[in-house]
Amino acid sequence: MINEKRLLERFLEYIQIDSESGGEGAFAGRLKEEFGKMGIAAAQDRAGEHAGNLFVSIPGNEEQEPLLFTAHMDTVVPGRGICPKIRDGLIFSGGDTILGGDDKSGIAAVMEAVQVITERGLDHRPIEILFTVQEETGLNGSRGADLSVVRSRYSLAVDGCGPMDEIVTVGAGQANIGIEITGRAAHAGNSPEQGVSAIMAAADAVSSMRLLKIDEETTANIGSIMADNPTNIVCSHVKMAAEVRSRSKEKLDRQVRHMRDCVENACKKHGAGFRFDTTYPYASFRVEDEAFLGLVRSAYERMGVQCKCGATMVGSDSNILNEKGIISIVIPTGMTNPHALTEQIAVKDLEFTAGLMLELMAVS
Repeated sequence: MINEKRLLERFLEYIQIDSESGGEGAFAGRLKEEFGKMGIAAAQDRAGEHAGNLFVSIPGNEEQEPLLFTAHMDTVVPGRGICPKIRDGLIFSGGDTILGGDDKSGIAAVMEAVQVITERGLDHRPIEILFTVQEETGLNGSRGADLSVVRSRYSLAVDGCGPMDEIVTVGAGQANIGIEITGRAAHAGNSPEQGVSAIMAAADAVSSMRLLKIDEETTANIGSIMADNPTNIVCSHVKMAAEVRSRSKEKLDRQVRHMRDCVENACKKHGAGFRFDTTYPYASFRVEDEAFLGLVRSAYERMGVQCKCGATMVGSDSNILNEKGIISIVIPTGMTNPHALTEQIAVKDLEFTAGLMLELMAVS
């Protein structure tokens, strides 16, 4: 029942509306206009500086479980002036920008399913939709959303880039680490022994850390080391930025402690001081609610697919929603190579995702 021609046109239109993180206003306005033409009111909050999240509630069959469908309106850079091309059933950019399928493929699929339901008057469950801003810059939209207006116990983040038959039910949490090491300056030629090299302390700390892939569900990385210092002065100050991700909170905390211990031990050895600051932008999640998963599996089966459960190390709005008490999983849309100039999506995967959204919304 999906209008495949309209779906493709919709997606191509969406990706040509610039909406890099923080600049989603024009795209949000277009979506509000489309909802209005369908007779649906879309509320907008102030989660972003120039545009807010869009929230829609569509009353439906109260005998059915309400569902919240989420996707994000922003893209990474470079996402301005996207010129899509289609060849052999694949949609891709001109090569100097991303495509924007992350996550406009999810939004196009949801919008197409809603339009089919409204224009055909199909019986459907209560539907709630949250299109977020600034997901790519730290899940800021979902974090700032007022979820007290949401009735749904369950949510689907239509924002996955894995196999089309794999729903994400386990997601990693993340810790961001800021490290400052303070040594003592001295003339590097006349009296270097009077100095304390923050660079040497930092090097010792990093060389003693377990980094990159720790195990199957834990990673750690040093993203930057900064020391702007002339060569004739023993360096007195170094800044480092790092992250840890894990699908296990216990392992996340253990790795953070390990990295802190490495910094502390190295600074003691060299006589340096340090600060080690940690923030936790989002927590891990694990969804095992069989009623919800059964509902999703049934929709896939009606599409002729046996879906399986998978895990991710990538953050999404599902992390925030689960944290806030709404059980959420991630649904793939077929996007491949997201955030890259080689990003692409198959037309058939876009069509499948829209069909799946319709199966999840409509009452059979």
